[in-house]
Amino acid sequence: MKKILALILVVGFWWTSLSWSGMLMIQKNSSGDTMHWACEDGLFRTGTDEFYTIMDANKQVIYTIMVKERQYTVTTPEDVRRQMEAMQKQMEQMQSSMEALSKKFKGLGKLFGKSEPEEETPPPEPKVTYKSTGEKARIAGYKARKILELQDGRPVAELWVSEALARDIMGACNYKKLEKMFKAMAPEGQEMPAYQKGQGQSGVILKEEGVFGFPIKIVDLEGGEVIQLIKAEKKKIPRSYFQVPAGFRKVNYQAGPMMGKPF
Repeated sequence: MKKILALILVVGFWWTSLSWSGMLMIQKNSSGDTMHWACEDGLFRTGTDEFYTIMDANKQVIYTIMVKERQYTVTTPEDVRRQMEAMQKQMEQMQSSMEALSKKFKGLGKLFGKSEPEEETPPPEPKVTYKSTGEKARIAGYKARKILELQDGRPVAELWVSEALARDIMGACNYKKLEKMFKAMAPEGQEMPAYQKGQGQSGVILKEEGVFGFPIKIVDLEGGEVIQLIKAEKKKIPRSYFQVPAGFRKVNYQAGPMMGKPF
């Protein structure tokens, strides 16, 4: 019995080692543009066939690949942080100059007997909630259910979410490593989460309403834009998929990397 149990454990370990460990997805929007997204452990890739970004959270390095130009850039989270801090400083200086200029013109207005317009108070942020419709469909091989996104009770988007895909993504992608990378990019006193506020890992919706799943189809009810997953594979991804193609020339880093997500 012990030998049989040991054999089962060995076979199980062997089968697990051969099983998929990555995730590859392709989405398409209303304009016909496609976006490729893939991850495996701490390796992430997102973009198109002509331009894409590789984020190696294992080595904490970012590669931006320009296929037509056969060029690439290499950056680190520290590079991104320094650039963001420089941009932030420029914006603060600009804001300070604008405030000084505004005060000067206010003084001139009073001199000529003109009343100054009252400053407008920005509207409050809308309250976002989600409501299940009960509708179901199969999209890109995954079962999905339709959720309405509401802002102050008004429907603004249809989200078809899949719980199974959400679990597959979280099983393939190491978002703890990616989160560490994004934190290193953030200027002091700020946060740069690896996913949007109010969402879970990799765009997974995780709300108090009990909605859990990855959005595989999004319909913008106001703009009419549709984004839909057309392919999703659980597979072992070749290491070369997360590497700079051979023969590409390294160029100096000039702009921030595209840190897009499939949705």
